[in-house]
Amino acid sequence: MLDELARRWRGGPAHEVGLFLGYPPKDVCGFCHAAPEVTQPGDRWRVFGAEGHSRRLMRRHRRLELWAAGVCLTHATPTERFRRIAALSISRNNTRKGA
Repeated sequence: MLDELARRWRGGPAHEVGLFLGYPPKDVCGFCHAAPEVTQPGDRWRVFGAEGHSRRLMRRHRRLELWAAGVCLTHATPTERFRRIAALSISRNNTRKGA
């Protein structure tokens, strides 16, 4: 998938990159097909259709961004930063399995 994204990017930004960034597929498709948007000022990406899921993901992205910024401020080396971020990802995946 990354090779295909790189191939498409050579012709200009590939809008599908939103999928890799975790944007809801409905918003990526809406953007690609110029659907009517319901975006509000301050939104992290363009929203199309029902807003609930998109807004929850935006809040989650913001919380994780702030957490990652804290990791970068408190851990000096890139290796330690990546280790901390990877640990969060692993713990979140384990929590979901038990849910």
